[in-house]
Amino acid sequence: MENASAACRRIERDFRETPSGPEDPGAAEKDPEGPQGGLVIAMERGRAMIPASKAQPAIVRTERGLTVAGTRITLYDVMDCLKARYPPELIRGLFELTEEQIEAALAYIEANRPQVEAEYRQVLEEAEELRRYYEDRNRERMARIALQPPKPGTEEAWKRLRVAKAKREPGV
Repeated sequence: MENASAACRRIERDFRETPSGPEDPGAAEKDPEGPQGGLVIAMERGRAMIPASKAQPAIVRTERGLTVAGTRITLYDVMDCLKARYPPELIRGLFELTEEQIEAALAYIEANRPQVEAEYRQVLEEAEELRRYYEDRNRERMARIALQPPKPGTEEAWKRLRVAKAKREPGV
């Protein structure tokens, strides 16, 4: 049995070689070589996405973007971990994915790298824009909170916190 990445590349190649492609872009086609009587390939905008068993696509597009089916985990979450050089086993455990789900996510990313990278960059840009917006919006409020005296009974804890912070930050 071939691994998910090889299967995805083969399916995508076969799809490109098919002159007309599927009539319905949301349709799925069966691969007789797949496990348990067929491997279902999810179609997105006329392109093969990734192989999935039991007639369910493994990667779906939701309002959150490209998502591992049956979870709230986006491929952008997986990309964050890949950029941090996490091994697949750690990513799988971190997001509580099955072996099939992590293989499907990694295969989809590899098979569609330019598209996924472009969407990932856009997600990062939007996140940075939101961070700057809320930082600016809350700057005055955070300054007021910082000037407030500690609540009664917490002075000692705040003192220990300042000492620990000073040890970590040599320039402070």
